[in-house]
Amino acid sequence: MISVGDKLPSRIIEMIGSGSSLRLVIWLRHFGCRFYNEASLLLPDLQSRLAMSNIGLICIVQGTKEETELFWNLDGIPVIPDSLKESYRAMEFERTTFRKIFFAEKELKSRRAEVTKMGCAMNSKGTKAKSSDVLQLPGMALINTDNEILWLYRSRHTGDLNLSDKTMEEINKVI
Repeated sequence: MISVGDKLPSRIIEMIGSGSSLRLVIWLRHFGCRFYNEASLLLPDLQSRLAMSNIGLICIVQGTKEETELFWNLDGIPVIPDSLKESYRAMEFERTTFRKIFFAEKELKSRRAEVTKMGCAMNSKGTKAKSSDVLQLPGMALINTDNEILWLYRSRHTGDLNLSDKTMEEINKVI
C-alpha cells in the first residue's frame, strides 16, 4: 500500500509535473457531491494558508476536461481532470458502498448536516456527469520536490476531507 516515504506513482507524476516547492495534492469527490461543493468554498482559504508556508496546491477531480471546465469555478487553483480515476486507484484511495451512503453512520450524518448549514447541497447535473463515481472517496498527499509523500490522508467516508485548520496543523507537524 502507498504510504508516507513512498514516491508518488509515476502516472500521477506525469499528471501533476514537477514542482519547485512542497505541494499538497487533493483528490476531490465527484462534481455533484455536497462535499465537493464544500471544498469549493474552503479551497481558496486553504490555498492562501498554504502559500504562507510556501506550499503549492493541486486538485485532482473526477472529470473530463469538458466536465471540469463546466464545474470547476476556482480560478487560480490548479486542477487536473482524471475522468478514469487512474490517480485515485494509483493512490489506493478506497471506494465506499451504497449501503454506507444510504445508511450513514453518525459521523457522516453529522457532516452532511454541517455542510447543508453552509448552503452546500447535492447537484444532480454534477452527479450525473459521465465521469462521476459516487462511491470514490477523496484523499490528500503532501509531497516534496522529489515527489516523495511526506503526509498522506485517506478519507474514511464521503464527508471525511477536512480542508480547514486541522489539515494545516497536520501539515505543519511534517514541514
